[in-house]
Amino acid sequence: MLPDNTYISNSLTEFGVTPSVGALAFVPAGYPGAGGLVFSSYNAGIMYNVPYTREASGQYFFSTKVAEVSVLPDAAGPEGIAYIPAGSAAFPNLSMVISSYGNGTVVVFEVGEYGLPVPSTVRQMVTGLTGAEGALIDPVTGDFLFSTFGGDNKVIRISGFEKPASVFDSPAENHAGFSIFPNPTEGFVKLDFVKPVSGGMVSVFNTYGAKVMEQELSNESQYEFDSGISFTGWNVSSGYRN
Repeated sequence: MLPDNTYISNSLTEFGVTPSVGALAFVPAGYPGAGGLVFSSYNAGIMYNVPYTREASGQYFFSTKVAEVSVLPDAAGPEGIAYIPAGSAAFPNLSMVISSYGNGTVVVFEVGEYGLPVPSTVRQMVTGLTGAEGALIDPVTGDFLFSTFGGDNKVIRISGFEKPASVFDSPAENHAGFSIFPNPTEGFVKLDFVKPVSGGMVSVFNTYGAKVMEQELSNESQYEFDSGISFTGWNVSSGYRN
């Protein structure tokens, strides 16, 4: 659904993805294929990496798949994809989880090229489920969440993972003169300048390019933003971007 309440429907078949689509996920920073978009085909049990571009309006445009990996029979009916935070206990190598609706399980694979699973590394995480669907790593706690459809109709949480890494874990003063912390967070986000700054403006945009808030700089070295904001990138007047 677009902001003007219209919608665009494009078949992924023309880009090499077998129907029907079961899940999608963006590959996190630090993983092979970081920034890429991964789809799963529920019917075929195949994972795809599909290149994309994004306009300022927020609309995504896809290109033909660049790689694919079959996850059958271990993850039949893949309906959820999540990347396990690096450094988590029991996962020495970068890994991803897939909710297998067909098998009633959640399985783990190590991550290979293009952010796709390595089939030979599969292992079971959760078994005995009915209709395993969905997959999400909480950006604040690192908890893994998934749901079951049909018999149980539950949302299940698994804790014990590391918190996802943030691009702002280290101060950015060497490049842009400021750091943002803690990010992500459930509370307030603070913008900390190396030196007090005045006469400027901090604008916050959502992922669709729409301005959601603006705050004037008033010769302070630290500024506080409302809770619920998580920074995924930034751009300063000098042209430095992340």
